[in-house]
Amino acid sequence: MHWVLYAMHHYLYAIYIFGAERVIILVMALWNGREMRRAENPMSSMQMGADETPQPNPAGAAKLPASQISVGMRVAGAILRVVFVVCLFVLTLRVCLPQNETIWTVYDTPGDLVRLLLGAAVCVWIVVQLFKPPHDTQGYRTWLYFGIAAVPFALLCVYVFW
Repeated sequence: MHWVLYAMHHYLYAIYIFGAERVIILVMALWNGREMRRAENPMSSMQMGADETPQPNPAGAAKLPASQISVGMRVAGAILRVVFVVCLFVLTLRVCLPQNETIWTVYDTPGDLVRLLLGAAVCVWIVVQLFKPPHDTQGYRTWLYFGIAAVPFALLCVYVFW
């Protein structure tokens, strides 16, 4: 169990230092068994401050427009979104159940009844959100980057709290 937390810490630290986009590229390259080439100018990909102006894109550099996303990134974003929402549903369901009683004796304690009703309402809302996909490609891209960081943590929480 300790090695999972250790790996999670280094995974999140790598996302913080290098950015989610570079970590995705590295993980995909390692998964496919390809070697990564180091950029010629490693400082060129650093984020700019508010006072700096962006440099024009070189003529030979190909970049996807903001309205397009590859099918693999769309599928990965959708899968990570579903896994995260299902983990959120399971955690909410676990929290809303009565602590020391069965579901049939929940009416004896008003606190358990309120927690059960609020939890059931949140679970219904989560299920509705599960079947509403993102409307644009930026939504899939956001879920991909967020999912890479959040899904391992959510799965770990489900494992620990269940």
